[in-house]
Amino acid sequence: MMKPWRMPLPSCSNASNRLLRFSTAKRSGKPPPPPPAQNPPRTVPSQPQPDPIMAANPSSGELLNRALNQLQHGKVDQAKALCKKCLHREPDNFNALHLYGVLCLKQSDFECAVDYLEQACKRDNLTRAHAQAFNNLSVAQLNLGHPEAALDSVETAITLAGKQLAFLANRANVYELQSNWPAMEQDLRDALQLDPDDEYLLSGLALALRQQQRPADALRLLQPILNHASPCHELCWEGLLLIGLQQGQQELLQQSAAMAYRLQRDPAHWLDQVADYLCEQQHSQLALPLYQQAATLGHNGPELEHKMAALKGDTPDKAPDRYVEQLYQTHAAQFERRLLGKLGYRAPWQLVEQLQQLGYQDFRAVLDLGCGSGLGGRQLRNAFEIEQLTGVDLASKMLDLAKAKGCYDQLECAELGHYLGHQQTEFDLICALDVLIYQGKLEALFSLLAARLAQGGLFAFSTELTDSSVSNDYLLSPSGRYQHSRAYIERLCSAPQWKPLRLVEINLRQEAGKQTPGLLVVVEKSLKR
Repeated sequence: MMKPWRMPLPSCSNASNRLLRFSTAKRSGKPPPPPPAQNPPRTVPSQPQPDPIMAANPSSGELLNRALNQLQHGKVDQAKALCKKCLHREPDNFNALHLYGVLCLKQSDFECAVDYLEQACKRDNLTRAHAQAFNNLSVAQLNLGHPEAALDSVETAITLAGKQLAFLANRANVYELQSNWPAMEQDLRDALQLDPDDEYLLSGLALALRQQQRPADALRLLQPILNHASPCHELCWEGLLLIGLQQGQQELLQQSAAMAYRLQRDPAHWLDQVADYLCEQQHSQLALPLYQQAATLGHNGPELEHKMAALKGDTPDKAPDRYVEQLYQTHAAQFERRLLGKLGYRAPWQLVEQLQQLGYQDFRAVLDLGCGSGLGGRQLRNAFEIEQLTGVDLASKMLDLAKAKGCYDQLECAELGHYLGHQQTEFDLICALDVLIYQGKLEALFSLLAARLAQGGLFAFSTELTDSSVSNDYLLSPSGRYQHSRAYIERLCSAPQWKPLRLVEINLRQEAGKQTPGLLVVVEKSLKR
């Protein structure tokens, strides 16, 4: 499983789909704009509005109208097929290229979205009508972890069409990723001039103020709204964090309980959610008492026990399966957008590069353990000739995302150890990217893997590294993920049945402005050394 965060938490401009209304007002005589692509956390794509649709070629216009209608009814594949028909007739049709890019965004196929949106942005002389395409291009680029390109694109949109709400919110997203807090603050203040009551924008502005060491200003901004009957959860969580920072732990506990009552939320579950947000924002010292209070109120189980263990410095051998499954089931829809866009995760691309440098071009049977949404499988399928590609994951909703990519021959919902222990196939390559972050002790897993690899087969995996000062083989970090020492990994890979081919230090992801150091490893099953 490739889940690097504790809880995905919306921020400055997960300004919900209603932001899109500001850039997609229905025009007379046109079909209504399509519903928005599922927005990445903190990104706001705008929707294409076909210009008076091609009187010179009504058949193309009709195809695009039908495509928009299909999208309105949630039939994305059918809408894409209609766009393809239009593009087959007119490869340079701006509206078709733009709409197809938005459809790719909706399916989280960001590379394809960039391809088509870049083509749309190169068509004809740039006019105000191109602004939405540039804005959507910025969304796709940001979700591929290219903030500089995303900034260029959204600034082009603003140059063409002015400071529209969606454009300002998206540029604030880029500034957040770059930790440019003053610029993020300014864009959100400008956006709030257009919609003073948007709670997502307000919570994002509070975050920008807090990051500039102005928590008192941030709390004054949110305090009046926190007393409303039902502000959005993101604003509540940020407000409670500010209360904890300004007024202390006891006030945080009291205000959290009072807010749960006012919002008619289960108090234990609410405390758990607030604590998750505190951990996400790197304030775990405030989170542990909330988790403990949630446990006291009966919200107990392996998931909560694991989170408390991580904050108390305990180190069980592995994370509970239920914890991992629930993490991914709950947040599957936001997975890739946050992983690629905010955290800059590139392990699948880095693995492909290492395998190509080793000279591999094809594999008979490949197993993608913890395949998640299929990011790794898609890169492997694109880079190598593979006869059979199998993905295994605990979370069925992640498997649904993987299935949509169309790169796997077989998908299985199973716990990894159970699957390996009951599998008879011998694989040429087994991958486990961002999987060992939920395993501490690895000896048993390595034995199962060796049994399932063909002679000369490869096991490729990534893991987070402990600090060099840590003497333990592994530890459970406050993030809820395991870290392993380089010495431990080298010892495992030097066992008689393994031949190390690659041990490369990489940056796995970026969190709280810091790179997370990791290892990318490729070992060969070799009984005779």
